[in-house]
Amino acid sequence: MKQTLTLLAIVIFALGTPNDTSAKPKQNSKPRPFKAQFSTEFFNAAFDPATFFFTTVVIGDGKATHLGKCSFAAEHTFAFTTPSQTEGMAWNGTMQLGASNGDILNATYVGDIVLSGDSEVPFLLLFTVTFDGGTGRFTHATGSAEVIGLTTIEPDPSNGLFKGASEFTFDGTLAY
Repeated sequence: MKQTLTLLAIVIFALGTPNDTSAKPKQNSKPRPFKAQFSTEFFNAAFDPATFFFTTVVIGDGKATHLGKCSFAAEHTFAFTTPSQTEGMAWNGTMQLGASNGDILNATYVGDIVLSGDSEVPFLLLFTVTFDGGTGRFTHATGSAEVIGLTTIEPDPSNGLFKGASEFTFDGTLAY
């Protein structure tokens, strides 16, 4: 009887001990190059006249190392707090890159939009992305990338604000 209880205690302990390695960060994940190109469209989703903050939704697709062909979804806020066209506007937001197998790579970003000097594509996007987890193989992803892009902005009659399109590239590292 004592041997049966001992064996039962060992089995209960073994079954009750979490053995889920996905709950722990990978010890061997090394930063690898991360490059991506995206084409997106955006629209202004909200405007707060009290703070002069705009909230913009961005959707699109592209290709990225470690994801292949993927979707792009982001939301950011900014304010026209610097009316000088040479100073640009600071903005920040969150994004999700979705791989075709369903894995999601999450990120936050901060950056500026300034005049590009090109009348066809008048604004230059400069921002830094910080990767911070996700789903599937990106659960514990870390890394960062510098992003540069060009964007157009035009009035949006549907909401009285604005909309536009952007093309940009990422260059950085990703560990997962």
